[in-house]
Amino acid sequence: MKKTILTILLCGVMVLGLTGCNKSDGKDKLNSKDDVHTFKGIIVECEQNSMIVKPDNTEEEYKSSDKFRIEYVDGFNSCKIDSKVKITYEGLINESYPAQIGTTKIELID
Repeated sequence: MKKTILTILLCGVMVLGLTGCNKSDGKDKLNSKDDVHTFKGIIVECEQNSMIVKPDNTEEEYKSSDKFRIEYVDGFNSCKIDSKVKITYEGLINESYPAQIGTTKIELID
């Protein structure tokens, strides 16, 4: 009898533990694989195939990292330090340093 109660109790704890870890509320925008995101920032470094962008501190991405390595896309070749840019990306933020993303578009802002 004691073994049966112990087994039922143990199974209940396991089920609660597994369902408590499920994150399906849709609130995790920065880590959603299919969402398209944009943020504004300032170019702080130019490299041959990429640039380093510091996101505005008001952007949600700033909570993940203060710098992002942005690979050039669509023939972008206007990298100038201190220029303002708008970055569009899809998917997850790779939490390296600087952080990396799947950039789809780079726009210079006046």
